[in-house]
Amino acid sequence: MEQRGTAAGASLTAWARTATFPDPIRLGDVEAEVLSRPVRVDAVRRESSLGGRIVLLIIASLFLIAPGVLGVVGLLLADRATTADDIDSWLTGSRVGYMLATAFPVGVLTMWFTVYGRHRTGYEILVGVASAVTGVAGLVAVAAGELDVPGHLVVWIVLAIVAGTACTGFAIFASRSGPPPERVPDHVLAGSETERLQFRDRTLVLHVLRDRGLVDDATWRRALEMPLGTWHRLDH
Repeated sequence: MEQRGTAAGASLTAWARTATFPDPIRLGDVEAEVLSRPVRVDAVRRESSLGGRIVLLIIASLFLIAPGVLGVVGLLLADRATTADDIDSWLTGSRVGYMLATAFPVGVLTMWFTVYGRHRTGYEILVGVASAVTGVAGLVAVAAGELDVPGHLVVWIVLAIVAGTACTGFAIFASRSGPPPERVPDHVLAGSETERLQFRDRTLVLHVLRDRGLVDDATWRRALEMPLGTWHRLDH
């Protein structure tokens, strides 16, 4: 393949962004370039097992929805507190919760755009819905309670609703189709470390080629899940 020499020493994604390919592109040659690169297993994090990923997913999910829950609980407990110190403490906790419930959707949405290339991971909707729902619950608690809630806390509640709604909306309506670029399917995780890393690198290159308009959506979807060494079947 002509591009192999020019790609030496450069990252695969940088090569995929700048190389000149024939029209129509020959994905078999592209895959051959990816598979010809030496894989530095020790330089890349190892993929976790399915069970480990499930545990991490649960922990991460609980962590991401906790701020909004803290905000609501703080309001409810402040309304039931009997001393000024207790009321102030619970309102402070509620404010911190809603500040984080505002920051988390912004952070997740930033990663959605910059790290995952606008591919939905699921966390965007989880965090967005959690912040929006707990924000609405907070406004209901403020309206129904007898406590005089500080105005700045109400502002943070509203900001949490806005941030959560925006995060959810962007994830649903502005995401690109397909999995994130670095996702490795479960059936590939059962293979060797080298195969997993090669599959990941091949997927990253495929996303770049799609972004450049060199691969259409139908071919992109087919190529995503194909086993290593089979892209030549897509060439005409």
